[in-house]
Amino acid sequence: MPLRCTASAKPPVVLAILVNLLLFVTVDSYLGHHHHQHHASGPVGMCLRAWTPCGTQGDGARRLAVGLGAKKKRSKKKGAGGGGGRASGGRGVGFNAATAAAPSVAAASPAPAPAAAAPETPPPAESPTPTELLFEAVERAVEGSADSIVAQLTSRGWFKIDDFLAEAGAAPGLIREMRAEAAALEGEGQYVTSQSTRWSDELGRLEHYDKHNVKAMQLVGGEAQYKIAPRLIEYTVAMTRCLPPVINARFDSARLSSTVQTNKLACCLGEGSSYDKHIDNQGGDDLRKLTVLLYCNPGWREELGGSFRIFPSSDVNQHEDVEPLGDRLFGFWSDQLVHSVQPSFAPGGRDDWRYALTIWFCAEDAGAITSDQAMLEAHWPQFNGGNTGQG
Repeated sequence: MPLRCTASAKPPVVLAILVNLLLFVTVDSYLGHHHHQHHASGPVGMCLRAWTPCGTQGDGARRLAVGLGAKKKRSKKKGAGGGGGRASGGRGVGFNAATAAAPSVAAASPAPAPAAAAPETPPPAESPTPTELLFEAVERAVEGSADSIVAQLTSRGWFKIDDFLAEAGAAPGLIREMRAEAAALEGEGQYVTSQSTRWSDELGRLEHYDKHNVKAMQLVGGEAQYKIAPRLIEYTVAMTRCLPPVINARFDSARLSSTVQTNKLACCLGEGSSYDKHIDNQGGDDLRKLTVLLYCNPGWREELGGSFRIFPSSDVNQHEDVEPLGDRLFGFWSDQLVHSVQPSFAPGGRDDWRYALTIWFCAEDAGAITSDQAMLEAHWPQFNGGNTGQG
């Protein structure tokens, strides 16, 4: 039969207090645990995630969906901590049930106040790793160069930023380390002969061809590749996160994705290796909108050649060369700029090879891709509405 709550059926006072205390400790402990799990968990994994095709390109470059970088990993390891910035310190006040004072059950004089619990000592802050410092340096570099990048893109359709990472406080020798990673990937056999397309007067159509003495590969992430080239990968992730918002804020028509891009790490071996004149993107299903290169050639000198040649107008005899200096960031609209790469040479062998990491930032939709018919016809008189070659 159901229990009736009468005056004579009340549970003892002490038992009620103990039940309430048990409930308090259990719920408080759960909330504390849940709070930390909420802030400490998340999809971390490797920095570079899924790949899907991104347009028709000679080098078979692919679209990249970017996961979380090393900065997030460090927050997860600490477990505690609040919002942005580096996670640090211990659990928040009120989430440690052991510090809660139990209510007194004495019927006589009040019991002495319980001793105050000693505050928890936060664990020592972990020193950031070199790759985590690189991620943060890229953030600072983009922020510090944003106005110049936008101004140059507005005035001439391309930009050049010297000492891009060094000016942001990156570790000394960083570009040499990134170059060493690129060379290590080459030593592991991960590069293939770079291919592209160009217009053939003889054939009267596009032809596929192997670039002379040019090798290329894609940074795809994953444990094996990250072990060899963590700096190159962290740089790629950080740029994909940081640069598109800057461009989109000033150029409404760009509509760059902050999670999707394609990249190519290229190496010119000398003996006149070069790129024919072309435009990176001429439409179709190709969504590349902004091309950004970081040169990894700290020892470059004029005799090595390999300059990037810009054709800024319909005057085919007008051009401007940009040398591939180490830590130089260079970018332009992928669907607008006519350009080539001048012959490069390597009299000193491997030490003189020309390394460049290209990131193509993809638009969210094909409507952002445009073309300049007059420029195409000026530089390729045989152009009749077809393609003239791609990078």
